Amino acid sequence: MTANSTPPTYASVNGPLVWVFYDANSINPAFLDYKYVGEVWVDGVKVYTERAYPRPGGSFGIFDFSAIIRNYVVPVYLPAAGVVAQQLGSAVFRTPDVVIKVREDYNGATGAVVLTDSARIFYNNYNDRNEGVTGIATLINKPLTVRDRTINLTRSCTKYFIPYFATSTTPYNVVINGTTTAVTPSAANTCQMINIAPIGLSSSVESYVVSINAQVYNVNIVCDGLYTNYYLHFLNKYGAFESMLFNKVRKRSFETKRKEYQQPQFRVSNSGVVSLGTTAALHEQRTQFAGEFTERLRIQTDLLTDTEWQWLSQVVNSPMAYLEDAGTVYPIVIGNNNYEFKEYVVDKLNTLQLDIQFGSQINTQYR
Repeated sequence: MTANSTPPTYASVNGPLVWVFYDANSINPAFLDYKYVGEVWVDGVKVYTERAYPRPGGSFGIFDFSAIIRNYVVPVYLPAAGVVAQQLGSAVFRTPDVVIKVREDYNGATGAVVLTDSARIFYNNYNDRNEGVTGIATLINKPLTVRDRTINLTRSCTKYFIPYFATSTTPYNVVINGTTTAVTPSAANTCQMINIAPIGLSSSVESYVVSINAQVYNVNIVCDGLYTNYYLHFLNKYGAFESMLFNKVRKRSFETKRKEYQQPQFRVSNSGVVSLGTTAALHEQRTQFAGEFTERLRIQTDLLTDTEWQWLSQVVNSPMAYLEDAGTVYPIVIGNNNYEFKEYVVDKLNTLQLDIQFGSQINTQYR
């Protein structure tokens, strides 16, 4: 048994994960009803078995296990205080170790394991059309973002994340306004969410430099302005969380759903008296007895650079986003289904508007 093809290093669980095997027994007429048997083992536990007939024109056994493997990585947003607000590791940022084992099934019986593939890990990123399968590999031991290197924050900001991809446990330095924090990843192939908010900085500081393993970002502290300042934290295309300030005009609205029933205008009392109302009001004909509403919000950034327009397309595609409002973080759903890229040479400077919906539905009074 040989493995003709296996998924590449840094492959994504959100694309195909294909193994191709070959054994000469597959074309031997003495081995009746021959099938390849592929087993998926995650962290040393067998979680799935699949059988595949040899494909005509080569007699290969072909398995795409992506639908099974992607269940073993689930992103979690749970930041804490400190420069390293959260570390994303096994089962959150990437899968645990995945091993594929192969058996043969013929003459009505399944044999012993004849091939054990190497242990592999896969990431919760996705790749653009022009990236193939190498998107996350371009950011090895670098910040996991393609955002602009100039960032605007308000002085009251307490959470603003830039994720960093560490492929080993080698320490690296995070320097914020001259203060150095040595970060030692607890495991290889993890992501640290670095909080670059101006916590504890003097009120005289109007700008500062952030260096994450020698990758430099320039932070400008802007005034709170006339409008509410929102910070959006979202799962980016690399499977990590980062942040953006929305500090321009906002529009707030409700979407309400009601239940009702119809009844006659008159009422008949137990003594047989007909009435059209009480001394206070006429009787209801249409009666609402239950309702629920969802809060919606339209938020807006400041003017964006071309780089920011490219980067923020990831917000619209993100399946997980949180809005921070006055220190409280709310899960939200982003309602925009289309995203038009802007370029200064064509569109001049523009802002991005997002229509968001808060994740909870609130019941009104029942009656």
